[in-house]
Amino acid sequence: MGGTNYRVLLVTFDKPNTEPIIEETSYIIPNELMQTETKKLFKFIASTLDDFVQVRGLNAECIDLGFTFSFPCQQKKLDSAILLSWTKGFNLTDGPGIDIVKVLQESLNEQCLSVSSCFSIT
Repeated sequence: MGGTNYRVLLVTFDKPNTEPIIEETSYIIPNELMQTETKKLFKFIASTLDDFVQVRGLNAECIDLGFTFSFPCQQKKLDSAILLSWTKGFNLTDGPGIDIVKVLQESLNEQCLSVSSCFSIT
């Protein structure tokens, strides 16, 4: 996630020594979610991830999720990232100081997805 758009990819490693199979869908973050509570934004992201999984018939499987987050964070572990500030037009009401991986995981719990790693690319 890095702005008003984000992509969801399913990467499948089918056979050793072959290129992975990549399926991709892009989503647009509505403007009102760029100015609300962080939980509402991540619930929207979780719902689009659920849709992505349902369309592909993967809802019976637990899937690990890597999350690329293009906002300044303090990161000491792969499964934790403390938001330092919102940028790129985001002005969420409960911003800096929250663990975005925790908020995302709470939103994903019902979808049987788990965040195995987070990468901040700022």
